[in-house]
Amino acid sequence: MKVGDFVHSYTKGIWQIYRIIKYKNIKFQNNKQEKKVTVFLKRFISTSYKKSFSEECCDSSFVYPLSDDEILELNSFIEKNKDLFKQFNNYMPKPIDAILNIKIRKIEREELKQFTELIKQKKMTYREINKYIVQNNLNTEKSYGYTLQFVSNNFEIKNGNLVYQYSKIPDF
Repeated sequence: MKVGDFVHSYTKGIWQIYRIIKYKNIKFQNNKQEKKVTVFLKRFISTSYKKSFSEECCDSSFVYPLSDDEILELNSFIEKNKDLFKQFNNYMPKPIDAILNIKIRKIEREELKQFTELIKQKKMTYREINKYIVQNNLNTEKSYGYTLQFVSNNFEIKNGNLVYQYSKIPDF
């Protein structure tokens, strides 16, 4: 697979790859590093061949190529719908962010506010966030008190790792 290919994804329709990124990620189950490939796609048409522009990203394992027959049918459709294809080529997908939720132990509101003020402006990898939480004795034991949400804007990468910034404490 490469940028520009038309493919299927986990969401129905015919999609085109517009970005592929490779990075290191931490498996939450065992805290081990793994290599990840995320594919960014923009949808051209629905399965009923209607205009359906949108964007998504997913692990590369959810993306697979069109069959030869589907490619022939798509090329025929494009030939008959040149204006729609031009619109699609001009369509700019919205940036897609990676979200990371981390649980911390229950602490006083003032302590939480101080901690979030400290980390608000920092860009950190998952390992750095986790280390910071452990150093500040905020890691959970049997139960947790808060969930901190971090965002990697448009899947920002530094030294092969996603980098995140503190965003908020979501209301779940």
